Amino acid sequence: MNEFFRHLSKSVTNTIGAPFSFVVFVLIFMAGISTGQIFHFSSFWQFCMQFSVMTFTFFMALLIQSTENRNSRTIQLKLDELLRVVEGAKNTLVGIENSTEAELKEQIQELQEEVESSLSVSK
Repeated sequence: MNEFFRHLSKSVTNTIGAPFSFVVFVLIFMAGISTGQIFHFSSFWQFCMQFSVMTFTFFMALLIQSTENRNSRTIQLKLDELLRVVEGAKNTLVGIENSTEAELKEQIQELQEEVESSLSVSK
């Protein structure tokens, strides 16, 4: 199920981002406006349009968030691998995304102090 959703999410995100999709959505929008004139913009027509737009927006937000989460995890893995293999890198930063806020603040403070001390030495 997870693999199916990942594949669906990636496919939909790539398709929606294509220029052809913009043209399709403009045509759908124009069709919606045209049907509004046929139904005299009745309250039922307005309800159907609002519900359709709301539902589409909700599902697109979920798909985009799923894709962003996956991209974030893959970037984090790549950075962790670089930290692991680069000589002289701080291996303590590998997996730092799982740290608490207090631990993150502590790491930030330590890095800032190291940067300031290396800048003062190089002057």
